[in-house]
Amino acid sequence: FEGVGPNTKSNPEPIMQEVQDILVLGGGGGNVVAGSFTVSFRGEETDSIPVDASATDVKFALQNLDTINLVSVESILHDQGHGWRVSFVSEAGDLPLMQSTSGRLTTTGPDESTATGSVAVRVVIEEHIRGDKAYLIYD
Repeated sequence: FEGVGPNTKSNPEPIMQEVQDILVLGGGGGNVVAGSFTVSFRGEETDSIPVDASATDVKFALQNLDTINLVSVESILHDQGHGWRVSFVSEAGDLPLMQSTSGRLTTTGPDESTATGSVAVRVVIEEHIRGDKAYLIYD
C-alpha cells in the first residue's frame, strides 16, 4: 500500500501507543512533597524513585525492568503537583496500568495535616492514551 509505513494500519490511520501518567498528588497549596516511590509493571518493581527525579531518571528506572524495553518520558505539571508522562514505545497494545507505592512520601508546608502516611500525599497512575489492540501475525 502506498504511504503505509511500519507504524500504520492498512487504512492508514496511525497506531496509538499506550501513554500513562505518573502523578504525584498532595503538593498543591504550597505543600512540598519529598521522599520516594516505586513503580511496578507486569510483576517487576523499580528501585526507589525520588519524587523530584528528572524525566531521564524515571525513564532509566522503568527501562531497567525486564517487562519494559523502551519508553519515552517527559515531565508534566498538573493542578495538584507534578509528574511524568510515559509513552510505551516498544510494548504494543492496550497495556495494563503500572502500579505505584507511595508509602515513603512526606509533605511539609502550610497544611501540616498532610503529614507522612496521609492519603492526601500519594502517587497515582492514570491512562492518558489507550494503546490500540495489538495482534501477532505469523507468516
